[in-house]
Amino acid sequence: PYKIPLANIRIKSLSLNGDNFGNWSMHLRPNNKGVLIDQIRGSIRGVTIQGAHEDLGAQMYWQYTPEGMQTRFIGTLKAADIGAVLREWQKPDTLESQSAAFTADLFWRGSPQDFKVVELGGEMTIHLENGRFKREASAGDGILRLLSILNFDSLARRMRLDFSDLYKSGLAYDHIDGKVRFNQGTLVFADPLLVKTPSSGLQLAGTINLREETINTRLVA
Repeated sequence: PYKIPLANIRIKSLSLNGDNFGNWSMHLRPNNKGVLIDQIRGSIRGVTIQGAHEDLGAQMYWQYTPEGMQTRFIGTLKAADIGAVLREWQKPDTLESQSAAFTADLFWRGSPQDFKVVELGGEMTIHLENGRFKREASAGDGILRLLSILNFDSLARRMRLDFSDLYKSGLAYDHIDGKVRFNQGTLVFADPLLVKTPSSGLQLAGTINLREETINTRLVA
């Protein structure tokens, strides 16, 4: 990657095989270890990519380390309705929101295109506002199937909790906040995932084995 030339890039519209991959801008800054892809800003299928602060772009380090080639991403992904984003990516829309933000410091072995959820390390904070867990959402596959098990609408009904905000359309929430840690195949709730509903609150803690697709969590209401 250190052979990549120094450049400032701005792409108004990126298409591949007829699919739209949004608009992008970034700075390429090669060095003796690899390349820093700096000031990354983009918008793709309902998701906006930026830095941890709105006036900064995200960063991606693609470089050689003592453990071999590694990619590290530092930035924030933002969206309005996360359900609309899932539909754009042809995934089950298990969750809806008015706003969503995921601030990440993640790394994986290999190049940027070698990204795999089961190979991730690092941390990510989660914040969603004003939405609902859809009652009839399909499970999907992989990590989405695991997350569908954590559908708080289903959990609340299974526990026979009496929430005044539980309607036919699903469990409404005011906000969801949490922090997760990825450890090459294991997802750990570093801070319990807090779901604040109009009438109560739920907390989820534990781990998810992303390779075996198993869950070891506890729910506190």
